[in-house]
Amino acid sequence: MLFFRRDGSIATPPNATDCGFYLWRNGDNLVRFPRSIGCLTYLEVMWRCDRDLTTLPNNIGCLSHLRDLTLSDNQLTKLPNSIGRLSCLRELWLNGNQLTSLPNSICRLVYLEVLSLNNNQFTELPNSIGRMSSLRDLWLNRNQLTSLPNSIRRLRNLIVLSLRNNQFTELPNYIGRMSSLRHLGLGGNQLTELPKSIGRLSCLKRLYFDGNQLTRLPNSIGHLSCVERMCAFSNLLTALPNSIGQLSSLTCLSLNKNLLTTLPSSMTHLPVLWSLWVKHNQLSYLPLITNLQHLAISHNPMTVVSLPQRHYEEPGGPGVKSRRCPEAHIAQPRPLLDIAMGVVWHMCD
Repeated sequence: MLFFRRDGSIATPPNATDCGFYLWRNGDNLVRFPRSIGCLTYLEVMWRCDRDLTTLPNNIGCLSHLRDLTLSDNQLTKLPNSIGRLSCLRELWLNGNQLTSLPNSICRLVYLEVLSLNNNQFTELPNSIGRMSSLRDLWLNRNQLTSLPNSIRRLRNLIVLSLRNNQFTELPNYIGRMSSLRHLGLGGNQLTELPKSIGRLSCLKRLYFDGNQLTRLPNSIGHLSCVERMCAFSNLLTALPNSIGQLSSLTCLSLNKNLLTTLPSSMTHLPVLWSLWVKHNQLSYLPLITNLQHLAISHNPMTVVSLPQRHYEEPGGPGVKSRRCPEAHIAQPRPLLDIAMGVVWHMCD
């Protein structure tokens, strides 16, 4: 374990240059690393979070064995060009700073697998990012991005791309070429449509596009045969394509706060869908989806009697008992709020 003295020198054991781990401890208010940090050439892990660090020294590039650099929740406004000399770096965590750009030298980090830049002030990314061929996770949530550099399509190993809460109004068609993606986060932007090419993401398992301005989904979305979770709430969807019934791996679908009046009958073909959220729409009827375990449908012009019988049979016998009034069976149409595990759940709003 290493500590810094008040005069900026490093308090180290005699073999400090062979140290393989460094953890910045609580209880200091240092705003910059001392120059002597560059002497720790065998350092592998550096972690300094929730502090007032404002700058990095140029000689940070001397830490040639560094594998994990975590500097989240500081006050950094820029990175030195020397960061590109960290040839062994695998993970770089810079969440919660005040960064507006990355140096072009970042492209030299060819072994970097995780780059997390959430909660900064980026308006663009350097085109050189496409040279980071080992990149697996790219987190860019809560920035001010409006577009992606064309070179990003060259990140063939990218599994996670999260762009939540930026200012995107459209996605490039080449998004469909990023065939390794398994997680795509697009929530909280200003998207009005998804490109047809999104259907080519054959490995995708998580798709989030909630909180946008989508009025429809492309038919190609039905080609996402590996998608397990899809979040589309808080959009302007008026209908879903019939192809949604082809999502054979879909287990959870969230459609709350849209303008849906019907759901396609093809949804009865969804073999493993167990959770469906359709609150705050204009639905009056639901297709029969046999494997549902959780159904949330409050704030729709729907009555219990308009539902297929199997949606509201209570385990052990026909009919429905309200959780609020156990003795009440369905004799008269009444507003339906939520059904879970085959039982009507009334929710207080």
